[in-house]
Amino acid sequence: METLKTNPKVLVVDDDRCLRELLREILVVEGFKVDQAANGYEACARLGRETYDLILLDLHMPKMDGFSFLQHVSNLEMGSMTTGPAKAIPPVIIVSGFCDEVKTWQSVLRDKVIGVLPKPFSPFKLQRLIKSVLVKAPETCVYVGSNR
Repeated sequence: METLKTNPKVLVVDDDRCLRELLREILVVEGFKVDQAANGYEACARLGRETYDLILLDLHMPKMDGFSFLQHVSNLEMGSMTTGPAKAIPPVIIVSGFCDEVKTWQSVLRDKVIGVLPKPFSPFKLQRLIKSVLVKAPETCVYVGSNR
């Protein structure tokens, strides 16, 4: 049986400061190292400086939303004259109240989004999804719970 990497590093990207803090607290208790970003621009800056095992991403944020962020990091991963050398992007779990929109963006999301957790969610569902993603690294998208 595969085991979870020691102290995996997670980037939490959400415009709701209280939710970012809640996610950080839940993850730190479980042994994760956690960085935070309030929007896609901040997340891009962090990805330029740090390496992460996982990204938890909200979809609707000011400045740069989750969809635009995913398009941007897809370009970074492919590499180009404008973005520089290719950089591996960690798997992404969408944590949003608008998870139904993920289906309409599958062409953008399919390579990196490996989990979807609708808001509101229980800490147990979050922990279970993250651990299953980091241990198994599934190739297909995992949906947990319902936002209804």
